Formats: sequence, C-alpha cells, structure tokens
Amino acid sequence: MSSDRTVEHEIEVPGTPEQVWQAIATGQGITGWFVPTKVEERAGGAMELDFGPSVGTSTSEVTVWEPPKRFVHLGSGAAGNTVAYEWQVEARSGGTCVVRLVASGFLSEADWQAEYDSTSEGWQLFLNNLRLYLLHFAGQPCRSVLVQQLSDITPDETWHELTSSLGLPELPTIGKRVSVSNAPSLSGRVQRFQSRLMTVLLDAPVRGIAVLGTESFDGKGFPMVYLYFFGAGAEEAIRHDEVAWREWMNRTFNPATTTD
Repeated sequence: MSSDRTVEHEIEVPGTPEQVWQAIATGQGITGWFVPTKVEERAGGAMELDFGPSVGTSTSEVTVWEPPKRFVHLGSGAAGNTVAYEWQVEARSGGTCVVRLVASGFLSEADWQAEYDSTSEGWQLFLNNLRLYLLHFAGQPCRSVLVQQLSDITPDETWHELTSSLGLPELPTIGKRVSVSNAPSLSGRVQRFQSRLMTVLLDAPVRGIAVLGTESFDGKGFPMVYLYFFGAGAEEAIRHDEVAWREWMNRTFNPATTTD
C-alpha cells in the first residue's frame, strides 16, 4: 500500500523560538493545547500521548531533536503504517515565530481517506489551540480533561443535540460570549468555529480553553469536550467537574436513551 501523502500546516504564533519550542516539544507545553503528554527530550526518547478512556494512550519515538528549531517523532496510523510528524520553528520579526507541521506517511488508498481528512482538520483545530496557549498561557501548567463518546445518530444530529443540551448556539459567532448550561458551568468568548468544532477562550470557572464539538466516525457523530484549565483553581475545577462532564456525556449520548 502506498503511504506517500502528507498533511502540511503552518501558523504564526507569539513568542521567541525558545518559548515556542517549550510549547511544542515538552510534555508540559503540549499538554496545554493538545492532550496530556510525556516527552523524553532527546533523540531516541519516547513520547506518550493520552487521548482519554475512549481512545487510550499512543506512544511514538523522537527521532530528531534539534532545539529550538526542529524535532520529529514517529507514530502509527490506523493501518499500522508509520506516520512521521516533523515540527519546525522559524523566528520572525516582531516577537513571533512560524510553526510548520509536516505529517507524512498516510495511506493513499480510498479506504483511508477519512483518516487523512480528519487528521488534516484536527491539526487546524489544535494549532489554533497552540496559538491561544502561547498568547494567553505560555509556560503555565495545565490541568485538562477530554470527554468523548460515540453517539448513535449522525454527526449533524449529534452537533444539534450537543449544542441544544448545553444551551449553546448551533452556529456561533466569533467574538461573542457563550455560556454552558445543564452541565458544569463554562463561559467565555468564541475564538473559532469550523466543521462542528467550537473553540472558546474561557474566563469561568477558571481561565482556559474549551473545545466543544462533533467529529464523524463511520457515519455517526463522535461528540467531545476538551477542557484546558490554567492558574489558581485549575486543579480543583477539573477534579470537581470531570465526573459531572462524563455523566452529562453518557446521559446525553447513550445509544439506549438518545432519540432522533
């Protein structure tokens, strides 16, 4: 099977190359905008990413380690193929850097188009998280939680169910304030909305980032809530709210109780 396709993205973010490197190449940094991560900071080191109970833990190997400019790690695709993730940092004037991500090794056969598309779309979302993290929370420890569950309805129906259950707009406006109801409280301003994925810069219950959305899996909706909390009260807020969010997810999208 051919595995020559690549996903390429770049984004301009605030910070020096050293600050950006800490955000994209260390466990504490990556945890603040992606998923809880551990990194052995050297070539040949292990990298462990925790995608939550529904997906599990993924491990990869760091093959290139050139701080603060470039590192590469290898992981596995859906068919067991090797996928390489190359990160490059280039300084720009005015105190910013360009982060370039090249992910290569995706299978070119039609059966694997969904994996390719979801990876490309997902990295747009998380690179936006990276920008928000560097803009508002650079260097701060993060407490995070990921709650997700496969629904028994279509992705569009799942998005409607998620937003209506939480009291959120189905078509949010960038810059507008939103507040969550009927679940642990969240409030803040919408920073991004695309393809049933909404990013909110939070000011309550603590400062942070929330991603609320619906992905597609085998024609069904895959609802998810990512929460990244920073500063005083972050640990307590996650401890207090995590169980409640999991209960809300199960109550709202349990196939035995969800209706069209």
